[in-house]
Amino acid sequence: LLPSFPTRRSSDLALGLMGDPKAVEPLTQILNSSDEQFRGRIVESLARLRDDRVPDILMKVLMDSDESIYVRRQAGRGILRIDRDTAFGPLAQIVKDRTESAPARLTAASILVSSRDDQSIPLFIEILEDESQHWQLRRIAANHLKKFIKESPPCVDALRAAADCPDERIAMVAQEALVGMDTNSPANP
Repeated sequence: LLPSFPTRRSSDLALGLMGDPKAVEPLTQILNSSDEQFRGRIVESLARLRDDRVPDILMKVLMDSDESIYVRRQAGRGILRIDRDTAFGPLAQIVKDRTESAPARLTAASILVSSRDDQSIPLFIEILEDESQHWQLRRIAANHLKKFIKESPPCVDALRAAADCPDERIAMVAQEALVGMDTNSPANP
C-alpha cells in the first residue's frame, strides 16, 4: 500500500528537517507546491541538508522574482547559512535591481545585514549615498554601516554625509551613529 500524497509530503519534509540527504530529491520535486507556507518549510528543510545540490536549488528559488517574498527570504537565509560567499552576490544583485519589488529588495538587504559581513560595506555606502533609493533601504544601509564605524573610515564619511540628508529618517540614524563615535579615532580627524 502506497502512502497518500499528503502523507508522503509530510514524510519527505520530516526527512529534510532531520537532515537526511535522501530528502533532497523528493523535496525538490514537491517544491512547486501551490501552498506558500509549505514551500517555505521545504526551503527551510533543504537548507538544513548537507548536500552539494542544495545551494543551487535555493539559489534558483531566491532569484525567482515570481516567487513569494516569504519563500525567497527562506532561500536567502538558507544560502547564507550554507555559504556566505555564494549568497552575497545574488543578494546584492536583488538589492541593486530596481526592477525588483521594494519588499524583495528590503528583504535581501535585511538578509545581508544579518550576516554582519563587512563585504557589504561598499554596497550599503552606495545605497546610502543614492538619494533616489527607497528611504527604508537607505535606513537599513545606515543602520548596517554604523556597526562598522570604528573600523571603516568610508563608513564614517558616508554617515557624515547622510547626517545632513534632507530626509530626517535617514539623517537621524546617521546622527545617532556619529554621536557614539570616539572623537580621538583616526576615522574622525
